Amino acid sequence: PRDALVSRDGKTLSELPPSARVGTGSRRRAAQLRALRADIETADIRGNVDTRIRKVDDGEYDAVVLAKAGLERLGLAERATQVFEPDALIPAVGQGALVLQ
Repeated sequence: PRDALVSRDGKTLSELPPSARVGTGSRRRAAQLRALRADIETADIRGNVDTRIRKVDDGEYDAVVLAKAGLERLGLAERATQVFEPDALIPAVGQGALVLQ
């Protein structure tokens, strides 16, 4: 389980301009993004994956962070400009866990 950044101009998180507006629907992701780049603005974003990406393309956000698996499921993996390592953006508790009995 990994998160991915989708930006307008193919930029990674470190390449985004100061005060870039990055959308996420997760407080966990927002806190971790601010730990990586204290100068960015994280903003709540709602809607399905297509809607969120359209908001980036339309300039409402400089980038958005989404689940990589969701992008892959929809055939949009090529839109990811950066895939975060799990130690950079820690996945939600229990995400990707499998239990056998």
